[in-house]
Formats: sequence, C-alpha cells, structure tokens
Amino acid sequence: MTSEEIVAYYRSCGSIRQTARESGVAYSKVRKILISAGAYTSPRARQIAELTRQGLSPREIAEALQVSETTVNNYQLYSKGAYGGDRPSPNAVRLRRFRDKHKKTES
Repeated sequence: MTSEEIVAYYRSCGSIRQTARESGVAYSKVRKILISAGAYTSPRARQIAELTRQGLSPREIAEALQVSETTVNNYQLYSKGAYGGDRPSPNAVRLRRFRDKHKKTES
C-alpha cells in the first residue's frame, strides 16, 4: 500500500492496528505516516511536535520526555520523504532491490 492508501484505509476503519494488519506495514510506521499526513495526532505526538518546533534535537526531546530516541523518531514527521512515495531516497531504492532479490531466492 502507498502512503495515500494507508491514510484512506485508516480513515475508513479508524484503527492504526487494523490498518497495519491490512497493509502489512508495521504499527509504528503506519502511525508515522498518519502523523505526517495530518490524519492522526495524540498528546505524545503534539508534545514532540512542539519540542521539535522549539529546535530541540531528538536526543534532547527524548531526555526531556524520558523516552527513547526511537520513540521520538516514531512520532516525528517524515523528513526525507514519505513511505512508499514517488521519490524514494537512494537508501530506500537499495533496500527495495535487496528485498526483491531475497524474495526471488526464497521462492
């Protein structure tokens, strides 16, 4: 599913968990897609967005909120482009080739 399809599915069902199951995308990635699209927010997402706007680094935000940097990253907007977008990063292209190659060898 593309980011747009994930957002549309979430809007129809209202559940991040259901959207993750249906799309085959991890729960945290679905949440990040939805936050980036403006389709979902939460108190934690708003806290992190505000601290990001204030110029704090992910490490500083993590320390301030007593959470991991991974948690901070999972709630921040995509900065290098959205998941499944039209213009994937060079690393995303490499990962896709790698996964495709391994899918073919597993078959």
